[in-house]
Amino acid sequence: MARFVYSTPVLAAELDGQARNAPLTRPRPGHADLAGMQKYAHADARPIL
Repeated sequence: MARFVYSTPVLAAELDGQARNAPLTRPRPGHADLAGMQKYAHADARPIL
């Protein structure tokens, strides 16, 4: 007998700040992310990328 899991729909408001929408605050080693964040005083690396 198969068991099914029923889930509730996810609202767009619940997705804000999660996964792809979350700020990228941890720079990758060996990339220009950290230098750009420091130079332009950004807390998020996405504008640098």
